[in-house]
Amino acid sequence: RMSPQWLAGNIEVPARYFTLIDGFWTSLAILVLYSACHLRRFWLLLGFYVALYSCIMFPAHRLVISAAEDWSGFFRGVDAVGAAFIVDAPDEKLLSILWPIKPQREQIVAFMRHEHIGIFAEGRSSWPGRNVRELFPVLSSDQCIGSIEQHLFLQNSSGYETWRLQGWGWNSTANREIDYLLVTDPAGLIVGIARGGLRHGYFPGFFVDTPAAPLPYHTRLGTSEWLGYVRQSARSAWTLYGLVNHRVDQVCLVGSHEQEDVR
Repeated sequence: RMSPQWLAGNIEVPARYFTLIDGFWTSLAILVLYSACHLRRFWLLLGFYVALYSCIMFPAHRLVISAAEDWSGFFRGVDAVGAAFIVDAPDEKLLSILWPIKPQREQIVAFMRHEHIGIFAEGRSSWPGRNVRELFPVLSSDQCIGSIEQHLFLQNSSGYETWRLQGWGWNSTANREIDYLLVTDPAGLIVGIARGGLRHGYFPGFFVDTPAAPLPYHTRLGTSEWLGYVRQSARSAWTLYGLVNHRVDQVCLVGSHEQEDVR
């Protein structure tokens, strides 16, 4: 099942093979333990396989940890790009990574939206268009820090303007990343949502341009990046709020952004 590129040093394999690989080694380990208990040379055979498994597992521990972080980052990236479905943002560059065939993707999303399943079953799908202060109490402004660093205008023929936003946010009181963020207009109406917890300068599977000169401070906060989408009828200033401590009943003020010429 390996391609010729694998022989040239490319050891990446499709994710669907990982389950079979893990199942194979787990089954083999159980078979070894069972067989060793019924043989005379129990300790000799067991010692051989303990050494084999140790060589397989521990010398590559950095690669294993990196792979786990990559998968975590990838699923956070999928969650972030999924916000484009909620606000109906036509970010074809990233949405095509989730599902490359646009007509099929639009059909699936329309079905999910109608049936209120998947991402449309989550509470955040009902946030756009509502006032942030009616949904959540706003904590003091010194609890969270962050900013909007980049904005990309997305062409839309529905009469609304849509944007892809990138930035950073951090809960300085809890010293942790902000998982979900809200973007509001000057009146406090929620016009966009974002997903945080992404690693600085790295969106696994999603090739998004990063700021050319990021702030020195937040580069040390490894998972402070966020990605989100805005949909509104007219341009206005944006205010950014973050959900506090995995909870959806409190938000903290992160920062604001004046739109001068953001196209």
